[in-house]
Parts: sequence; C-alpha cells; structure tokens
Amino acid sequence: MRLLTAFLIVASATGCRPTTRTVKIGWDPPPILPDGYRILVDDDRVLDVAPPPPPDSSCGCLKVEITVLARGRHVVNVMAYTRDGGMSPSASVVIE
Repeated sequence: MRLLTAFLIVASATGCRPTTRTVKIGWDPPPILPDGYRILVDDDRVLDVAPPPPPDSSCGCLKVEITVLARGRHVVNVMAYTRDGGMSPSASVVIE
C-alpha cells in the first residue's frame, strides 16, 4: 500500500510541472520591413509572423512570444521573407 501511495504522489507531482514555457524574442527592425517573418524552433517547428510585429516601445525592436518545451536547449532562428519567395536570416538565439 505504501509503494502505491508513493507512486501516485510522484506521478501527480510530475503532472503539475509545465511541459512548455513562453519566451520573448526580439530583433532589430531592418530599414525596409519584409512581408513577414518565419520563426524556426529547433529547425522542425515553423511559426509565421505576417505582417511583421510593430516595434516595441521599450526597446525599438520587433518582439514576439513563442512557446518552447520547458526542458532542454532550443535554437530559434528568425527569417525575413518577401512575397516573391526571397528569404534572409534576421536573428538567431539559443535558449537554455
């Protein structure tokens, strides 16, 4: 009976931990804004931000919130894109 109780406490404790976290990323605006941005999280999840976000008044940068897994290291790449298919890197950040 004690073993089962301990297992249930551990299982319920791990169930309460968040599996994701929200982080803010920001980058300097280019002289000419692109049509949008493509954000790649760990090179396998793609988020589109179109039109580009307005400049944040606190930093003058473009800022968005994204969701990543709570544990581990994550690489986030921001790519500017145009309607004609052009794409260029704008920012890259590692989240620990």
